[in-house]
Amino acid sequence: ETPRQRAACRLGSAPLGAMLVVARVAVASWLVVEAQRPGWRHGRWIAGKEAPEEDRALWAQRPPMFGGAPSANKAPVVSVAANTTGPWLSPAPLGPPLWTAPTHDPEKDVITGLALNYRVESHRAFVGSVRKAGYRGDIVIITEPLRRMQEAAATFLRSMGVVAYAVEPDCSASSGGSIKHKTCKWRRGQPALPLAIIRHALYLAIASLYSPRSNFYVADYRDTFFQRDPFAALGRRLAGLDLLLVAEHWPFKQIGNCPFNGGWVRNCWGKEPFEKMRRQVVLCSGSYMGAQPAIVNFERLLLAEVQANECHTRGVPSDQGYLNFLYYMGRLPPQTFVQDRGDGVVNTVGSLDGSRPRKAGYLPESHVNIDQYWQIRDPDGYVLQDDKLTRSAAVHQWDRFHLEFRDFVQRLGDCDPPTCYDLPSS
Repeated sequence: ETPRQRAACRLGSAPLGAMLVVARVAVASWLVVEAQRPGWRHGRWIAGKEAPEEDRALWAQRPPMFGGAPSANKAPVVSVAANTTGPWLSPAPLGPPLWTAPTHDPEKDVITGLALNYRVESHRAFVGSVRKAGYRGDIVIITEPLRRMQEAAATFLRSMGVVAYAVEPDCSASSGGSIKHKTCKWRRGQPALPLAIIRHALYLAIASLYSPRSNFYVADYRDTFFQRDPFAALGRRLAGLDLLLVAEHWPFKQIGNCPFNGGWVRNCWGKEPFEKMRRQVVLCSGSYMGAQPAIVNFERLLLAEVQANECHTRGVPSDQGYLNFLYYMGRLPPQTFVQDRGDGVVNTVGSLDGSRPRKAGYLPESHVNIDQYWQIRDPDGYVLQDDKLTRSAAVHQWDRFHLEFRDFVQRLGDCDPPTCYDLPSS
């Protein structure tokens, strides 16, 4: 019997004043109970490693839908142009690094991302987990100035061999929305842009510091953790214009059934490209890999499209619309290839539970979880590929299952020198 039910029984014969007092007590008691039950809202389970039996009973009616997008649904819908090399765009100024050591090694592989205003816990999840997984290449991040950085974060990043550059965007003239999508001033002489686009100008600058032999992994920072070295997991070296893009879950995420991606394409490029692309799987702009020349070329192409169309002035502040448009409209080199969720370096899990897949009948009516519904975690908690045997190298959008992953990610990020990582000797 819940506090609410007990209160209802008492209300039947009580005077009005007493009824109100009892009602207030009952509501307060119920709120306390709710607060003590993480993953529950309004008496319903919505998240967590352990789902109630009644929810699990519903799952049998809608078993998990595994399998990547058919080849036709992850290929360009327009023939790839003969010339898919970007116009020359000068890299944006990076400014000085936040500390003098460690420094770049231009022959190493690189993991990079925008890491603005995060506390040490987020840095541990990303940097700590990849160092713990054995990655010894460069990590280069764009973050806040040192005077604004948490001292523990700065100490940790330096101990992990991270090279950091600062950006201090001024978004005061832009109202509403995520800071990632606000139009911000960021460098003198550079146009005001959303942070989602600014980061690509900075990625171009970072890539320009490295050798053509370097391989790059560009990642969303806050919601990615690592279980294996992503370059080792790829199984081969990328060279020239080799560019790896990552698909989200098929058929849950298609251009036509995603109001965000579909809306971005329609609002910027019009109905005709949208109709051609609507059945294509959504590609993620928060995870891609490439040889250094491929990353330079991709960033130039994306920034040139930003200059040509200025989609952010038409309600399209995200970079994801640009990536999907460029690929599916044949603007990227033929060496570009797509890996499916659960069958590649990056396992993008965010759409494995969501209201739109539920309404479309792809999922049960209740919320689902990674452990018991999808069953893609091993006994030690690691996320598995769809073969349910291989540990994914990188897991993206883990925060959509925060209660399930929180403690595990904390353990993965528990990396401190000298037991986990030692700075190379100079």
